[in-house]
Amino acid sequence: MPSGNKILGHVQSQYMNLNIYISSKIFTEGLCGSYDQDTRNDLLHRFSGTPGTLDPYSVLDVDTAASWRSVA
Repeated sequence: MPSGNKILGHVQSQYMNLNIYISSKIFTEGLCGSYDQDTRNDLLHRFSGTPGTLDPYSVLDVDTAASWRSVA
């Protein structure tokens, strides 16, 4: 990508791993925070800024995840 970002995917029989490398030259904001290695801004609700909750199996609550979904 021209911005220096990379997305690498590896597909195996029942799952896929995605590695996303974001250039430090751009500002990002999203479900995984600001990509600044500060875990305090990860998993925040898009509009309220409150932390999302993880269940015992590490599944993010639906409301927090859905808040970052694109709106067309």
